[in-house]
Amino acid sequence: MTAEQSPKFIVEDDVLELAPGQMRKSDFVALVLCALTGEVSAADGRPLTPDNCPSFAFWARFYGNQEAAHIERALCAFIGAQIRVSSAADYVAPLADEVSRRTRSIRDRAAAGK
Repeated sequence: MTAEQSPKFIVEDDVLELAPGQMRKSDFVALVLCALTGEVSAADGRPLTPDNCPSFAFWARFYGNQEAAHIERALCAFIGAQIRVSSAADYVAPLADEVSRRTRSIRDRAAAGK
């Protein structure tokens, strides 16, 4: 099943019973932040954290304040709607890969003076 066709794996925090593969929004956002923190290097080679990167901090706050459905739609758009997922956790690795790829691209363009 693709992310575009999937049941909603990221649900609001007030959902009492989770279906298989589901995760509450705050737990998912925390998992993503943990996965991205230190995994992606800033242009100066330091690990990115919400403390040392205003952009990282902005997006962490932004998505932390969005509805679960918005987060899931944004993930599908960012990492590709055709990715196969069977749980909320399945979004994390492809998201980290895409963030790393885009960060490397920005860093490489900056190093080349573009």
